[in-house]
Amino acid sequence: MTKQLPKLVLSSSRDIPFSQLVLSQKNVRRLKAGLSIEDLADDIYRRTLLQSLNVRPVVGEDGQETGMFEVPAGGRRFRALELLVKSKRMCVADPYIDTRDPEPKPEWLNLPAGKDVASYPHEEWLSGVGHALPNLRTTPDGAVVLAELTTIMSMEGRRAEEARLSVVTHPHLIMKREMPSFYRLGKERDYIGREYPHIFGREPKPCAVISGGPVFCEADFLALNPLLAAHLGWRYSSEGLFRWEDETGQLMAESRWWQQGNLSLNERSGMDEIASSGWLVLASPEGWRRMRMQLDGFVIQRLAGRCLGESDREQSPSVEFDTLPLPG
Repeated sequence: MTKQLPKLVLSSSRDIPFSQLVLSQKNVRRLKAGLSIEDLADDIYRRTLLQSLNVRPVVGEDGQETGMFEVPAGGRRFRALELLVKSKRMCVADPYIDTRDPEPKPEWLNLPAGKDVASYPHEEWLSGVGHALPNLRTTPDGAVVLAELTTIMSMEGRRAEEARLSVVTHPHLIMKREMPSFYRLGKERDYIGREYPHIFGREPKPCAVISGGPVFCEADFLALNPLLAAHLGWRYSSEGLFRWEDETGQLMAESRWWQQGNLSLNERSGMDEIASSGWLVLASPEGWRRMRMQLDGFVIQRLAGRCLGESDREQSPSVEFDTLPLPG
């Protein structure tokens, strides 16, 4: 009788700030091979890190984890990332986002129940992705939705994801027909929250919002396009989240970042459980009135995607896209 080998279980992936990584002294590779560290850094900057680093917690003398993680292998990649940090092409962390907590999901934001995410038969759920196109135009208090990015994850067994995106933009800004994400909005990967609203050297985008976030750090964001706000004479406020006011202090636009559950954990908690997270960029009724005349020819682009499995290679996502006219 053939003896069964024990099942190999891999730890789940995590986003860890570079400032919490140290190179293990046991990283023994000494031979130089392939690209130089400088060339490897340039390649990572252009294409991001294609192969993640394996890490393990650093344990102190008391046997407790210190919060740091050592890199036992992949020293060349670590050195390349270190070079990107030193040259300020990669952000160690983004305090503006890292020190903030998302708010709870707004009650008026309708999401599918857990049993409706990846419902059987799966083929019908995937082909019905058009039902996931976002329909939110205004909030109960009259704010106009300039952008919505929502990600929903099933919490039952096999990973299932539904993502939706809507944005006020010029039709010439074409989004790729792929799973909605910050990258579909032309995310500036070296533009971080603490630099907002200063975007010197960036190309103007024909879009009511911009997307940004540092490389290899979980601090992506959506916010009003500051060029639009500056054109309207609004001023940036230190209150709220990416908030803009007029000369009298009246709210014109702001971002809202919310979360329900933890998208990083795919727990087997039952068919009625989901985790979700998202960003909204909202214009007040008065802010929209002033903004609307500057958006001649703009439309609402909508994108929705559904996928099953741990990666796109396991199950190709099903995607739907359309455009709608702006409200008056």
